[in-house]
Amino acid sequence: MIASAIISFFVGAALGLRFPILILLAAIPIWLFGVAVANALFGISEWSIVLLLINLEIGYFAGTLAQFVIAMPYVLRPRSAAEPAANPNPAIR
Repeated sequence: MIASAIISFFVGAALGLRFPILILLAAIPIWLFGVAVANALFGISEWSIVLLLINLEIGYFAGTLAQFVIAMPYVLRPRSAAEPAANPNPAIR
């Protein structure tokens, strides 16, 4: 059970690092199917299914937070005088 919760957390974290939140609309039914198969084979309880889904979502949040923390030094780094500020539309000066 604990191994399943850890796997669920890390799957959510991997999804959070790579995909936007809409991936949860696809991931939750797929994850529910996998957990239902595990329930049929190994007889885990319904509360375990709820716990695994909560761990998936908490892992997604942790992955999104990790992505934010990893990217923050690159966003807030000071620019040198030789490096111009990024202009998203070069036609406008």
